[in-house]
Amino acid sequence: MPKILATHQNWHSYIIDTVKIEAPTTRNTHHPLPKLLYSYDSVLHGFSAVLSKDEIEALEKSPGFVSAYKDRPVEAHTTHSPEFLKLNPASGLWPASGFGEDVIIRVLDTGVWPESASFRDDGLSAIPKRWKGICKPGTDFNSSLCNRKLIGANYFNKGLLASDPTIVLSMNSARDTRGHGTHVASIAAGSPVKGVSYFGYAPGTARGIASRARLAVYKFSFEEGTVTSDLIAAMDQAVADGVDVISISYGYGFGPLYEDAIAIASFGAMMKGVSVSASAGNNGPEMGTLSNGFPWIFTVASGSTDRSFSGTITLGNGLKITGFSLFPVKTNNNDFDLVYNGSLSTCDSSDDLALVPNKARSITLCYSTSQEDLSVSDQMGAISEAKFGGAYVYGDPDVLSSNYFTTPGAVISSKDWKKVVDYAKTSAKPKVSISLQETHFSVKPAPVVSTFSSRGPSLSYLRVAKPDIMAPGELILAAWPSNTSAAVIGVNTFLNSDYSLLSGTSMAAPHISGIAAMLKGVHPDWSPSAIRSAMMTTANPLDNTEKPIKTMDYLRTSYATSLSMGAGLVDTYCLMDLEMGLPSAPHPISNMNYAGEPSSSPSPRAPALVVSHSSKALIPSNSGKALFVSNSGKALLLSNSGKRMDPTGKKKYVKQVTGRHNDTELHLAAQRGDVGAVRDILGEIDAQMLKTMSGAEFDAEVAEIREAMVNEVNELGETALFTAAERGYIDVVKELLPYSTKEGITTKNRSGLDPLHIAANQGHQAIVKLLLEHEPELSRTVGQSNATPLVSAATKGHTSVVHELLSKDSSLLEISRSNGKNALHLSARQGHVDIVQALLDKDPQLARRTDKKGQTALHMAVKGVSCEVVKLLLQADPAIVMLPDKFGNTALHIATRKKRSEIVQELLMLDDTNVNALTRENKTALDIAEGLPMSEESTELKECLQRYGACRANELNQPRDELRKTVTEIKINVHSQLEQARRTNKNMTGIAKELQKLHREGINTATNSVTIVASLFATVAFAAIFTVPGGDLDSGYAVASNTPAFKIFYITNALALFTSLAVVVVQITVVRGETKSEKRVIGVINKLMWLAAVFTSLAFVSASYVVIGKRNIWAAIFVTVVAGIIMAGVLGAMTYYVVKSKRIRKIRKREKFTRTRTNSFHTEFSDSDVNPMFAL
Repeated sequence: MPKILATHQNWHSYIIDTVKIEAPTTRNTHHPLPKLLYSYDSVLHGFSAVLSKDEIEALEKSPGFVSAYKDRPVEAHTTHSPEFLKLNPASGLWPASGFGEDVIIRVLDTGVWPESASFRDDGLSAIPKRWKGICKPGTDFNSSLCNRKLIGANYFNKGLLASDPTIVLSMNSARDTRGHGTHVASIAAGSPVKGVSYFGYAPGTARGIASRARLAVYKFSFEEGTVTSDLIAAMDQAVADGVDVISISYGYGFGPLYEDAIAIASFGAMMKGVSVSASAGNNGPEMGTLSNGFPWIFTVASGSTDRSFSGTITLGNGLKITGFSLFPVKTNNNDFDLVYNGSLSTCDSSDDLALVPNKARSITLCYSTSQEDLSVSDQMGAISEAKFGGAYVYGDPDVLSSNYFTTPGAVISSKDWKKVVDYAKTSAKPKVSISLQETHFSVKPAPVVSTFSSRGPSLSYLRVAKPDIMAPGELILAAWPSNTSAAVIGVNTFLNSDYSLLSGTSMAAPHISGIAAMLKGVHPDWSPSAIRSAMMTTANPLDNTEKPIKTMDYLRTSYATSLSMGAGLVDTYCLMDLEMGLPSAPHPISNMNYAGEPSSSPSPRAPALVVSHSSKALIPSNSGKALFVSNSGKALLLSNSGKRMDPTGKKKYVKQVTGRHNDTELHLAAQRGDVGAVRDILGEIDAQMLKTMSGAEFDAEVAEIREAMVNEVNELGETALFTAAERGYIDVVKELLPYSTKEGITTKNRSGLDPLHIAANQGHQAIVKLLLEHEPELSRTVGQSNATPLVSAATKGHTSVVHELLSKDSSLLEISRSNGKNALHLSARQGHVDIVQALLDKDPQLARRTDKKGQTALHMAVKGVSCEVVKLLLQADPAIVMLPDKFGNTALHIATRKKRSEIVQELLMLDDTNVNALTRENKTALDIAEGLPMSEESTELKECLQRYGACRANELNQPRDELRKTVTEIKINVHSQLEQARRTNKNMTGIAKELQKLHREGINTATNSVTIVASLFATVAFAAIFTVPGGDLDSGYAVASNTPAFKIFYITNALALFTSLAVVVVQITVVRGETKSEKRVIGVINKLMWLAAVFTSLAFVSASYVVIGKRNIWAAIFVTVVAGIIMAGVLGAMTYYVVKSKRIRKIRKREKFTRTRTNSFHTEFSDSDVNPMFAL
């Protein structure tokens, strides 16, 4: 901005004046004079103006011009929800924040109905001094209508009036004539109002989320239209007036961020410390329909509560059925006629319905059809025009969240629908009664993601998963203008109410705005990012059954993902326990400015915009460009390859996370099939690396980085090549394949599939061919359950892929799944005639291959509905018709059980078919047919079987039955004899063990006695040598050593000692323990006893040389020789005994192991499919 100009508005006016001079144009009604509408100075720097095409071209030459965008329309996207969100007046976030006291919430919408009781200011203090806004008067609205609750009201319509000068506004003020703005504002911050309801539904106290917060409502949406320039003006003024939270329930369709006014203005508001909550949109349940998916805004999805509204249907037979209903008037619908007419059940013609007699006291049954232009609302309109008493309908999920209920009745489930229809068909005079205006609580499961809630990802910005969080948005009770109809009954009877039930993400967003306001009251220093982080990190992904939250998609439920519910349902209870450090500034998001060009320098402001009429352009007027920077202020250059370049030129590999499953930019480009983006991403590596190296080193490094990028997997285990192969983008596959390693090509995702598997599974023949040419061995890789690509393609019916795979490797036919089923089994079951023909042409013997249940492809084919497949298999090998499976079922048995009349007829025409074949359960095909539920098909099957001579099993006079009976009796007798023999053997074994135990105890007693006596003998004999008869001299020499008697004593005493020692050694050696540890201990004791005996003998012999003297030395020598012979003989014999015993034990152990293996073999043989034979 030139320094000579004081304000941005002066500068913008100067620019418009300059344009008038540089681009003179003849003025008329189609080309009005250039006019400045708004000058924006808070959320962005720019302006909106009325400009012609020539004036835009002149403006583009102005200094500081960045870009211009056309003005465009903007689309509009309680008594119980606070309790459902765990808000408690006694504890938690409500009392901690003072119910959001003095926090200012700005609602940008259709205005406000200030007389509503929800905007009373009872008990509120003075207006906060920081408030700078006004209460702008207008049509039917003066400034006295504002108070300490509704502290501000304003309206913006310059852009709308400039877009069409002929417009005459019906309500040129902040007053709401449509109800949307009043409803949203009271949800966010309505005062408590007791005793409210919607015509008897949802009775209780209506209370806003932040009931003591201050409200400022800025109207930018009028009945005559809504445009972008007015929305930006409202947001710009809101920030300038000093608000804390902005709630927006509007959005655009898909478009770039730099063209989205809400994106740009909300970024500016966030930079000023203002939290912005916005609705996700009501275009669900399709993926990629989300609006307001910007990283810096709080995008809110819608979910149900645990409250339901219903009516009870009572049939004439007493059966009671509960269905959804919001009919607003109490009626006496008792004993009405129940009408069910197949030709009228679509309820799409009031003329046809009017022909039904006594229709005023009749209730008709309607069902929704697949017609795109017919909904439950249309059906109710037709019923109302025909003046029917009421209706029961099913099949349209949208009606379950709508308050449009013009006719007494209810929406019931398909299960209950069948009960009602059955009653209507079987009863001569079906009657029905209904009671309405019922409200139920504690409904489970809750919440469920609403069908209408738009799903992510945001096509405007794929790098951030959206939505952020979920809040209640179905049938929320809130304030409503008293001059606007809240309900309609019949054709044109309108009813008013001060409170109404509405559904939409528009209702979910103000819940989050109210909670954000209370958090701001508790933590005034928290930034918008901190508030959003707090709510997301404490959100609850579980419903009230403690199971993952589900999503409703066209009457089908499935588990919700982050692209439908964000982080989960906002949890106010956990918010109070949150203690964490949260960032105070936005995180790095992008290096792209709003003009779509890379930015080289950071700027804390969003770019300026200009909105113009005629070409309706939004033009950034400052030269700065937007860039998100980190909290530290450091700017990082991150290439698409994941190589982060620091200022020194060195590179560090970092994982670049951008998508839902940690997808890289390459993954996302492959998902879109954007081959240009893939080339750009791979090509950018050259430019990034060229600054750091060159030559061969450059080529090698670039190749390495490309290879790492292409082969990187996301959280699902999928490479970019896998993603492209799955979606059939062959040009992308061609780009990625040269950089894919063998490991990368064969990498399997979480489901066990590699790129070839998924391409075969999806039927992309050209990609299959390309992958096989690159890596022929891929054809033999297997996925889950041992399934090959051939099996996958054959199951899905992709004939061209099957031919391609078989042309490369016909041996794939030999590979079966883990359950034994091959490609022929699975294609026959699905009825793929061409594939069955192709497989049989390659190998006709496939028809006889069986799976683990003994089923052939014919068994599988008769379970399906294709008679052509059955004929092909029988032509290949007619004999397979009588092959039984593991349970004795032939193809005829299975076809009869499946009620395949045409196939049964085909099988009976074959000469090889035995119509009376028996299953293992001793049933014929006729027995199976008679066991089926009564129907035309079962009757036809029985007649067909009987024509070909089918009988019941009990009518067959076969010796097989008698043989089976005899064999059974033999089995019983043999089993009885074997059992008796087993018991006798068990008793004898017990007696033998007892006798053996007694015998062992006796032997042990005798052995112990002998050992003790032998030990005494040895002790006495050893002691006798030291106390010899006659005494000894001081030298130890025996006095009587020369006498014959002493010599006899000496020799016999020595023999007694050695024999006693021998006995002790033998007795100790033969002792054995019971347990393994006892045996080891006794073995050690044996060896020690041997040593003790040897040492005792040596001690005795040594002492004898002293006692006997030199004169009788011959006696000592004799004793030594005898001792050596005895001890050597005993110890040698014992050693031999021990060694032999060990060897015998080893041989016995080996023989026992051999017998065990033999027994195991016989057991396996007896348990096989061979029937055991019994004989007496």
